[in-house]
Amino acid sequence: MHTHRFPLFKRVCAVLSWCLAGAAVCIASTVAAAATACAVREPALVWVSGDFSIPELAYCAMTDARTIEMGFSKPVSVNAVLCSADGSNAESIQAHTAETPSAQTYVARMQTSASAAAGEPYLLHGEAEDTNGNTLSFSVPVTGYNGRVPLLVLSEIRTAYTKGKVEFVELYAVTSGNLAGITLFSAYDGQADSYQFPAAEIQAGEYITLHMRALEDGCIDETEADLNAATAGEALADARDFWVQNTSARIGDSDILLLYNDFTGEIIDCAAYSESEKTDWKNDAMRRAAEEAHAAGMWPSAAVSGALCSDGTTPTRTISRQNIPEIAQRGGYDPAAMNGPGCWMVTATSTASPGKPNSDKPHIASK
Repeated sequence: MHTHRFPLFKRVCAVLSWCLAGAAVCIASTVAAAATACAVREPALVWVSGDFSIPELAYCAMTDARTIEMGFSKPVSVNAVLCSADGSNAESIQAHTAETPSAQTYVARMQTSASAAAGEPYLLHGEAEDTNGNTLSFSVPVTGYNGRVPLLVLSEIRTAYTKGKVEFVELYAVTSGNLAGITLFSAYDGQADSYQFPAAEIQAGEYITLHMRALEDGCIDETEADLNAATAGEALADARDFWVQNTSARIGDSDILLLYNDFTGEIIDCAAYSESEKTDWKNDAMRRAAEEAHAAGMWPSAAVSGALCSDGTTPTRTISRQNIPEIAQRGGYDPAAMNGPGCWMVTATSTASPGKPNSDKPHIASK
């Protein structure tokens, strides 16, 4: 048995050597062919010109009860479907952008067949296509336009908190209307946390209290005619209450409060107040808010020195407007003559009055 081992091994090695040599020849031939093919078949470079950028959507909003306005980065045609939030109704609408851009934005306006419900949420699904065939698919929320925004003025502000008594901002309704689209902005808090009121029909003469924390059961937004639905905290029977779903401070002892009509971007009213020790507004957000209020003619000065002094405020001593009866009797509001530090004061201890007329008893600081 041992005499046959090595001859067999030699024969196997010879066969393997022949196979490896053949494989080497094949590989060499293949590489040479590939090199020849690459040399002969050089790919041609094709330069394609044109605009392949996708249209960008800058904004989408209703500008009246039947008009949806969309802003794009380039001229487009739009095919869209407007759906109610629960999916019960849908309407197909179309539009083309205006030929002339405004501030680098091309505007498309679409008309609906029926008026949208004020403050109701809708969804707009569709596609925008530019002249080169580039398309943008979108799905954006749209709020039903409110053409009956009431005249509201800020009435009372509590900046301090203690158990059972949360910060609040009270409004007075000079005229009747719907609250949809009314937004309260606090410069202390920041734009991202602005509060937008839900749709609610209100009557002239109503006090509307926005409680700045919701810490217990019964914090129910009173959007209907029943003004006794809310049972929490200082919710007053026969006065309208709303609640910020929040557990921490949202307004400061120094602040600028701006009340907006979100559909038009206009300031409806404002209040600027500061502690006497402050020599400047705390940050750029406050300075910008003060400047915006002053530029709109809503407050006489943008400087912190021109703000109402908020010294002495406590959970029972609030910043209270003193000319509400005059505004109510007039049925109108001229902020240039009816707003500013002289129209407000910090009222005496235990005179906070959310949901009802303000006290005219001033806080007198001890010496």
